[in-house]
Amino acid sequence: MGFKMTIEIDNVSLEEHALEARLNLTGSLIDSEKIDVIEYTDYSWTVDDPPDIKVINQYDSPLKVFMTESTSSTWPRRRAVGSSTWPTASGS
Repeated sequence: MGFKMTIEIDNVSLEEHALEARLNLTGSLIDSEKIDVIEYTDYSWTVDDPPDIKVINQYDSPLKVFMTESTSSTWPRRRAVGSSTWPTASGS
């Protein structure tokens, strides 16, 4: 399903349905939703962009902020907030 495309799932039964959105290349889960279809009406689900974390610096000096990826199995990966790339294992 392409960006900003819409699909329609027809003839949905009256029960709870689990929906998942996954990346085509990796199969990584992007979003999921459970919809309890309890009546014959239209339902919708919007897959949003990844979550954001808002960081507000109220400390009296400029700071460097890092985020650690806790799912890494070999070593903690960090990236500076605003950076779009992860450092390598050597720290670069």
